[in-house]
Amino acid sequence: MADPSGTSAAEPKVTIRQVAVLAGVSPSAVSHVFNGRSDIAPATKERILAAAAELNWRPAAAALALAAARTRTFGYVVLRDPDLVRGDPFFVDVISGVQRALAEGHYNLLVRLVSTREEELDTYRKLSQARQVDGFLLVDHRAEDPRYRIIAEAGLSGVAIGRPFPGCPFPAVTADPADAGMTEALRELARLGHRSIGYVGGPEEFASARFRRERVEQAAAEAGLVLLTRSDRTEREAVAEATRALLSGESRPTAIVYSNDLMAMWGMAAAEDAGFRVPQDLSVLGHDDAPFAGFTRPSLASVHVDVSALADAAARTLIAVTAGEPVPPSATAGSRFERRDSIAEAPRPS
Repeated sequence: MADPSGTSAAEPKVTIRQVAVLAGVSPSAVSHVFNGRSDIAPATKERILAAAAELNWRPAAAALALAAARTRTFGYVVLRDPDLVRGDPFFVDVISGVQRALAEGHYNLLVRLVSTREEELDTYRKLSQARQVDGFLLVDHRAEDPRYRIIAEAGLSGVAIGRPFPGCPFPAVTADPADAGMTEALRELARLGHRSIGYVGGPEEFASARFRRERVEQAAAEAGLVLLTRSDRTEREAVAEATRALLSGESRPTAIVYSNDLMAMWGMAAAEDAGFRVPQDLSVLGHDDAPFAGFTRPSLASVHVDVSALADAAARTLIAVTAGEPVPPSATAGSRFERRDSIAEAPRPS
């Protein structure tokens, strides 16, 4: 039997979340438009109304009330070894930048540390289904990342910190993909007489590791350097093993570049344990310019990226997206080479 509106009772009911997904906004933004709120940008409002018309959706009072009940809380779920997080400068810088932006708008951050991939996805499902957060800040992007679907199907928002693989449905706040600091660093190594360098990166299931390695390859080719790569896990012993493998090969590099500063610090220790002096026998370069880089012995040369500024911009973007407001422009963070004592002229052949 058809209802008075002419719609068959057997037809599936369209929800406010479906409208939000089609319009590319949060359910609360849809709620604001149909409640007559004036804090929605005209272009966003038109997009929401068009999506509602396309789906033939009209709001019910209960649906509007549910969607309007924002938590003013964002989720940050991190798959990390809890023992390593304490010394992970990337984690600390992200928290610092996000909190700076959220504090201004009186938002909260819910941080969950998880130890396995299964636990990570289960945490996203539980937080989304229980509506404990309005959206997520995302790092460690994979190809066809299942987190994206979990978030989108819940009608929530997300913002990627760092460059994701193609297909990410959410806005991304990234550093300069050209990584000018890496170009500058490898040109300096070439000027110092280095001809063969090594690279130790992370697992390339992650977009950050893949893109970092590709950029190092490009910069090395531009500088006329031969690049030997060892892309491995990021645990301390794996980094040490990759370093020893590079230094024991027939074509031993005179410099090694590491994907981040913590790996570079572990690499320096492994090289010195193997009898190589830094920088007399081996130059070492890190990336991200962690706070400890200037205090290692020797001090660690690195490529500086303002991770805290990226996280600040990502948080402001997520605030705007969940409120249905225009996304604020964010300048792409550049990078620069910070020369320190861990690099020197290439050793002369004996």
